[in-house]
Amino acid sequence: MLDEVNLAVHCGLLEVDDVIKFLDELPRETDVFLTGRYAHKKLIERADFVNEIVDVKHPKVIPTTKGIQY
Repeated sequence: MLDEVNLAVHCGLLEVDDVIKFLDELPRETDVFLTGRYAHKKLIERADFVNEIVDVKHPKVIPTTKGIQY
C-alpha cells in the first residue's frame, strides 16, 4: 500500500518516473495499491484499475466516536 503516493507526486515530493521504476522492480505477483488524489497520467496508464471516489453527502458537523476517531 503506497498511501497518498499520488499526492506526493503531484506536490513534487516524488518523481513519477521514480515511482514507476519502483513498481517495475517488484515481482509480477505482488499487488500494489496507490492512493491519493491527482493521480499522474502515467500512473493511470500503468494501472490495471483506477477508481475515483466522489463525496456525495456528509453531515455539516462530523460526529466523533471514542475508539474510532480518537
